[in-house]
Amino acid sequence: MQLSVELTNVFGAVTAALPWKKILDLGRDLRKSGSDILVEEDLANVFGRGKIVHALENRFKHSIKDTKIVPLHPSCSITLQSGPGPTVTRAMRDQDRRYMSTVIQLSFLGAVFNRTELATALTECMSKRLTHGIQDSSGPGYEDIAGVLEACSSQTSNFDWYPHIEAVEQRIRKHFGYFDENGQQFRRDSRPIKTVPIHLLLAAMDYLYLAQSLPEDRKLFCNSEKGVIPLVIWAHTILGLTVAIRSLQHEDLIFGMSSASSQVIIQWRAIASIEVAVEDSEILLLDRSMKVILKTIPDSSMESDIETEERHNLQSFGSRKLYRVFNSASSISDETPIYQDLIECILAVAIIRSRRIERQKNGFSTSSDGERSEPSDSRYYSLEYWRIASAGAVLFHRQISKLNDNKRQESMLRVEKWVEAFQNMNLKTARDIPLPQSVRLHLDKLGQVGGTHASMSHRIFDLSNLVLVIAHIANIDQCSTLPICANTLLQLWSNGDFMMDLKVKSHTIFGVIANLLVGPEFHQGEYGDYKHAFLISDFGWSVSLDCIGDKNPSDVRVHLVSVRPGVPTNQRGERKSKIRDAELLGGASPGQRIEDEGVEMYRPRSERIVTDRTEYYGSRNKEFWFSLRLDIPRTVEDMKKRSINDRIWDDYTSYRELHDALWDVDIVLDGKMCHHSVKSLEAAKLGVEIATISGWPTYLDERDDIPQRICICLTKNDWRARWLAIKHFIDDPTRRIALRGTECCEDCALDTVVALPDQWILIL
Repeated sequence: MQLSVELTNVFGAVTAALPWKKILDLGRDLRKSGSDILVEEDLANVFGRGKIVHALENRFKHSIKDTKIVPLHPSCSITLQSGPGPTVTRAMRDQDRRYMSTVIQLSFLGAVFNRTELATALTECMSKRLTHGIQDSSGPGYEDIAGVLEACSSQTSNFDWYPHIEAVEQRIRKHFGYFDENGQQFRRDSRPIKTVPIHLLLAAMDYLYLAQSLPEDRKLFCNSEKGVIPLVIWAHTILGLTVAIRSLQHEDLIFGMSSASSQVIIQWRAIASIEVAVEDSEILLLDRSMKVILKTIPDSSMESDIETEERHNLQSFGSRKLYRVFNSASSISDETPIYQDLIECILAVAIIRSRRIERQKNGFSTSSDGERSEPSDSRYYSLEYWRIASAGAVLFHRQISKLNDNKRQESMLRVEKWVEAFQNMNLKTARDIPLPQSVRLHLDKLGQVGGTHASMSHRIFDLSNLVLVIAHIANIDQCSTLPICANTLLQLWSNGDFMMDLKVKSHTIFGVIANLLVGPEFHQGEYGDYKHAFLISDFGWSVSLDCIGDKNPSDVRVHLVSVRPGVPTNQRGERKSKIRDAELLGGASPGQRIEDEGVEMYRPRSERIVTDRTEYYGSRNKEFWFSLRLDIPRTVEDMKKRSINDRIWDDYTSYRELHDALWDVDIVLDGKMCHHSVKSLEAAKLGVEIATISGWPTYLDERDDIPQRICICLTKNDWRARWLAIKHFIDDPTRRIALRGTECCEDCALDTVVALPDQWILIL
């Protein structure tokens, strides 16, 4: 009750001023975005009491003010909306400063902590405050608070909190002697300076605002440095309080005016350890004479901590990883050639390993005799050299951006020399990767503290994996501000086998990049977040498959993903974090029929034409469900044969289903296989054991009706029909699928397939 009285005396009672009509409209908008007006009010009653540093507030508003709305694809009813949504728009327009104060603080907390753990902790803290007699909230539940945090994160992601975190961390590490007396040897630290105990969060939710409102009469005191980095940013950077970190072995480290005027005092323990003793866990509220007014100690419900979740922009993310590698055992300037030498070696490893990546089928690959066949060369793909270079330019921007054009060309020549050298070496594992001379000399100088040559080779291998993953982003040049989670473990291709081909399934790259965006909360596996999904969104960005839209399947880069700013939003203003295939896809479709056989020539054409294409998006709790309807007119013969009056065949599918089907296509016949100037023929050759067919099998037993070794599916110039042919033929265990591209003429496409073993479906 004493805390309740203290808060009421300082802040007074909470009042509402909005007319009821505006409240209802605002409530509807907030609910559509995943937030809630009552929960936002509860949180504003707590966090809104803080007065934000004016300069920070202005920078924050400027960073997030722009709204951008683009359709998911042309003519799509779903848009990707980036920038302010209902929560932030209300905060920027409302004269009540509480809402902007709340948004800024929740944006910070959501950026620095695991959001699931943060929502759980805030739920517990709000409940504790109610039991202590503080009646300024209704005690919102976990799902309610998690929704508000997600809304704040997605609508404020354009503001980068990392520079503030990095600045505070560097000052603390430098001040408290992480170096020896020579300024060289970096001592490893076991202090929990980022992890925040739940009871510290509980205390900060009231004590910070009391200290800010009564700067001469109230002080927050922590007995240990646990959680010091988030606390300093919250108290000093955001609220403008003076923070003093005190130690018996060092002078006070001051963030703000002076130690005498500090409103937050943190005691730096003499002996470093991860565990904090019970007597060092107290959070105190003191008066000007340092007398204890209030005390917060952990109880059985607050014994756990909130783990930090570091987020960095994709630009220079690799540079920061390199910087941490070398500054965990020593202090190395950014200007040293070690960094550039390592980057060139990493890119060379990535180039070598990107030349043969196996597309593993979703199902079993079975030949015509029933035996499981080995994947042919057509099941492999490679990444273009420029994609590796572009990924490196973004990931290592901190170093590469310092090079002028001539220096950059020289650097790429050295990369090519590394590639040539690797090709002449018998590299079997990651530990066999040779180190640049500058790196070897540096490690030899440090001895055991710097780590072994083999461990550094493994780091090169791991960073090459990161480059390879990022190189799969189709629009990498537009993703420099993508916020990715540094805590995410990149477990792809991590066995260290240099000689083994990289293997990917249809969902692998999509899932890994979504995991980098969402963080540890993203659940993979058979029933994980990516199951049936073709778009995942978080922190104001969306990761999607490349097949979205009314595209020709041969133009889809099935191994690449698209990453764009924005949150999926429908025409009613509902925002969701995922779009997935609807359930119960399928429908009626025409059977297959032989059209041309036993002749030398045929006319390439489309027999079954898709006349209508309709998209349906259904809204669920946290996701949109999508289905795509494709209509094919029935012929008079169809209606007579089946005694059906319906004039169309309607087939329902969706993007994830189409992506997975296209992934399993054995070969896409592109311009490399055709040197003719005319790519579309009026008449094409047919031949022996070859037939043209219309339609596709409706039932499994229809697949055995055609005896010819090669069937040409007549879908020329109708890419919607081509999608349906891929979808229906892909599950045929007796035939392999070839898809003709627009740069390959019909004759060259057939010649390529004829030269291959097994039975085939050639989709024109």
